[in-house]
Amino acid sequence: MVSPIMSSNVYHKQPQPSRNRRDRVVVIDGPAKPGAPLNDPDGKANQNTQKTIRILILLVVFMGGFLFASIKILEVLWGRKDRSVRRITISQPVEAQPAVLSRPATAAPSAPATVAAEPIAPPTTATAPAADPLRRINRTNAETVDTIYRWGKVLEDAGEFDGALARYREALDVDPSNVTVLAQIGRLTIKLGQYGEAVRSLQKAIEGANSNPDIMNDLGVALTFDGQPREAVMLYDRLLKARPDYEAALFNKGYALVQLRDYTSARPLLEEYIKRKPDAAMAYGVLAVLELAEKNHDQALLLLDKSIALSPGWSMPYLDAAAICASIGRASQALDYLTRALDVTSPSDVYRHLQTEAFRDIRVSEAGIAFERILADRARERMQPASP
Repeated sequence: MVSPIMSSNVYHKQPQPSRNRRDRVVVIDGPAKPGAPLNDPDGKANQNTQKTIRILILLVVFMGGFLFASIKILEVLWGRKDRSVRRITISQPVEAQPAVLSRPATAAPSAPATVAAEPIAPPTTATAPAADPLRRINRTNAETVDTIYRWGKVLEDAGEFDGALARYREALDVDPSNVTVLAQIGRLTIKLGQYGEAVRSLQKAIEGANSNPDIMNDLGVALTFDGQPREAVMLYDRLLKARPDYEAALFNKGYALVQLRDYTSARPLLEEYIKRKPDAAMAYGVLAVLELAEKNHDQALLLLDKSIALSPGWSMPYLDAAAICASIGRASQALDYLTRALDVTSPSDVYRHLQTEAFRDIRVSEAGIAFERILADRARERMQPASP
């Protein structure tokens, strides 16, 4: 086989020339350079090609390095900006929630004018969040979860509930089994009236902390409002068996039993709760429902007056007392309660209550028509912009 490297002083005959050309030979003086054409014995074309390739390689390396450095600089700058926005550290679980989760603002007021009336107050929720610290997460994710969680708490405390819920869900994306985050989502969605989601979140939290009384209590609240009071009662039975001193569960179990129309079983629980917490305005309101179920209207009004005295800024006892008075023909007293309610709630809330069946005769009376004019005036006052 002939070697690709030609030996010295080898003659190559060119192809047969045309008539107007003479035969000639090309002498290769020295070994041929690999890849060099026979008519370019010095390989200048090949050298130029290699030089171009080297320049291109250097350009690619330079541009790649420049791009990499730019990305790193942007990451550092963005990290500093992000930390400046969310510089909130966590050293322990979030502070306790309020003792009562109020009914969503859009919910219609209760009307205990009949035996089947809805209870006056929502259940009491846990007085503290889940005791479990943020756990089952690695060190890399811990700081991220803590920061987002605290950010959500800041928004929730400021009344930005939708934003807070979005932050909690972000934290849950990082650690889907985090007990503290799940429990907080459950509490907040109860506030927002999203009871189905509250049940799901708190059930997941229970899986990681099945003996935590606060989470059990809040799950019972969510179940009751989600139309599952029987399941809530069974949960409270478990809770009270393990923690008979857990007072909120007494009230909440009694409330769930009222939803089931089991007034006989509910009464001793509510009365025991009042013995332990004599200033609990809600408990008197729910006891009024029991008295109303037995047609004890005057006793029900006395209990509602007690609730008003203990919590004068809570509108529901005024509205429920007005409904009772209207149902037994005490129009003047009913309108008096509604007038007092205007000091603690909006004219639209009072107007919606006035449109219920119990107030049918009052609405067409002279006093009722005059009261509706008062409502309209109050509504217009609220719509007017505040003076500078």
